[in-house]
Amino acid sequence: MPIITAITPQKNKERVNIYLDGSFYCGLQKITCASFGLQVGRAVSETELGQIQEQSEQSVAFGKAVGQLAQRMRSQKEIEQYLQKKGFLDQTITQTISKLCDYGYINDAEFAAELVRSYPNLGPRAIQQKLFQKGVSQTIINKLLSNQNPDQEEQKATEIAEKYLKTRINSKNIAQKLNNYIISKGFSFEIASKITKELTKGDNNDY
Repeated sequence: MPIITAITPQKNKERVNIYLDGSFYCGLQKITCASFGLQVGRAVSETELGQIQEQSEQSVAFGKAVGQLAQRMRSQKEIEQYLQKKGFLDQTITQTISKLCDYGYINDAEFAAELVRSYPNLGPRAIQQKLFQKGVSQTIINKLLSNQNPDQEEQKATEIAEKYLKTRINSKNIAQKLNNYIISKGFSFEIASKITKELTKGDNNDY
């Protein structure tokens, strides 16, 4: 059975390198070594050390993911991509994500609802695009948007349009510009057209 011949510190003070029979085998969390009683001179099978390493990596991945989530809410996809960039194996990422979901640290439905609240001046199309980019499932997106009140959506678009017009009273082709602006904020062509007509009555510009 292999013997631990050296345990040396890494640049990351929380991690150490493990050497078996004089050759580097793996890196581990220092606390993991202490927990499993790993020390120079101890005989340990590669199978056992592999299991210890897997547990250590899961612990590190979980800690890093929680650190990211402490900064702000993130989607499952965002955390997966973050851990991939950190070099964790797919198995470790899958297990970490599952644990985070079980603890309620990741909840894409809540994340989506919070994102909507964070962008009060965006229409459903723009919101849908942002959620899609964050990796939120289409099922969650559809359910969230289906709960949006059409009257409130139109009222929101009207308020945005009125603010836009206040700074562009003498602007040329205002109807066209307003129509395009409303659409750019993620509202439908129908709503944009309706509001533009209502707010630019008497304007001869076509759009």
